[in-house]
Amino acid sequence: AAKRQFEAMLEKPDSAFFGLRGLLQLALKADDREAALDYAERAHRLRPRNPAVIVTLFDLLLTSRRWDRALTLLVDAQKASVFGEQELTRRRALLITAKAEDAIAAGENAEAIKLLRKALNASADFTGAAVLLAGLYRDIKQDAKARDVILQSWQVAPSAALGAIYRDTLTGDPLAKVKSVEKLATANPTHVESQIVLAEAALEADLWGVARSNLEKAMSSKAEARHYRLLADLELR
Repeated sequence: AAKRQFEAMLEKPDSAFFGLRGLLQLALKADDREAALDYAERAHRLRPRNPAVIVTLFDLLLTSRRWDRALTLLVDAQKASVFGEQELTRRRALLITAKAEDAIAAGENAEAIKLLRKALNASADFTGAAVLLAGLYRDIKQDAKARDVILQSWQVAPSAALGAIYRDTLTGDPLAKVKSVEKLATANPTHVESQIVLAEAALEADLWGVARSNLEKAMSSKAEARHYRLLADLELR
């Protein structure tokens, strides 16, 4: 009965938007994502700056993996001030990274690299894009480029994943690797991830004093399970 009432509202221009909103809610409640997406698009065409419709449509586009359409919707979201500038930047980087993931899955590495660099240009602290790009460079044996990406990202957003990829790209004896990791840690010396990655490299090189001091620094700010595992490994040496 509700559906019939909402459909009847579509016949009149002054009530069509509200009819579509009602049909949209019914489709969402029934988990009919395809119908919900259609209603949301139609409602958006009638009122392109309605915040509630924009947010709902954006979420539906994400679940449908329609990245390009979601990117164009962000333009309307910006005009309607639905999201703040920081949130807009984050969502834009997220969408571009999602497109890059599809390109990687399709074996289109060159396109993926271009997209991931675009994502990092949009949001330099978006770790997901940095991890994907550095990992891709590592996988295609371009280790120097992988390290360059990590060094740049490390200045604003260090992460355990980036540290692991960085160490994967290093060659030579353990002491030489420690020197390379020290260069990475210097890019953000007070961050806990810098202390941890240096402790890991020092542990492999049997530099127990360096490993212990960096572990203690890391644990003084926030002790985590992985810190205790490294500390236990150190004690076993």
